[in-house]
Amino acid sequence: GVQLYHDKAGPLQNTGLLATYAYWIPFGKYKLSFGLQGTISHLRVDWDEINIEDKSDESFSGNNAFKILPDANFGIYLHSQRFYVGASVVHLVQNKFKFEDFTRDDAAKFYRHYYLMSGVVLKVSQNTDFRPSLLMKYVNAAPLDMEVNGCFIFYEKFFVGAGWRTSQKSNASKRDNQIIGIVEW
Repeated sequence: GVQLYHDKAGPLQNTGLLATYAYWIPFGKYKLSFGLQGTISHLRVDWDEINIEDKSDESFSGNNAFKILPDANFGIYLHSQRFYVGASVVHLVQNKFKFEDFTRDDAAKFYRHYYLMSGVVLKVSQNTDFRPSLLMKYVNAAPLDMEVNGCFIFYEKFFVGAGWRTSQKSNASKRDNQIIGIVEW
C-alpha cells in the first residue's frame, strides 16, 4: 500500500510518503503476518509563524528550515480466530531533526516506539463472548504505558466494555490513570 500525508501544527509542517508491504504465512491454525513500512518525510519549520518575545533568542534565529528524513517501521502479528499477539517498532532509523540553521549539537530526534499487544475471545454463552486485551507502549525516556480492556460481544455485532489506561503527565510525578468506556456496533 501507499499513503501520502500532509500535517501542519503551528509552524511545523510534515509532508511524506509511506510505502507498506505485508506478507503472511499459514502456521498451523494460526496465521503469521509481517509488515514493513518505508517512509520519507519532508519536515519544515516556518519561524515566521511564531510570536517571539525575545527577538535575540538564537533558538529562533535564521530562515525557515527543512529536512528530508527517511525512516522505517516493522511489525509481526500472530493470530487465529480467537487469539492474537503482535509486536511492532516505529522509527527504526531514529533520524535527528538537526536543521542546517541550528548551531547547537543537541538536536531532537525521532525515538523508537515499541508496541506489544495481545488479546483473546472467550465464549461466555451461545450469543455472548468476552474479549480481554492488553496494549503496552514504550519509548525511551518515558514511562511504560499500558492499556487493559475488556469487552462483552453480543451476537458478534454489539460490543460493550471498559478499559484502564496508565499514563503519566508530562510535568507531574503522579500518574494520570484513565478509565475508558467502549461501545461498538
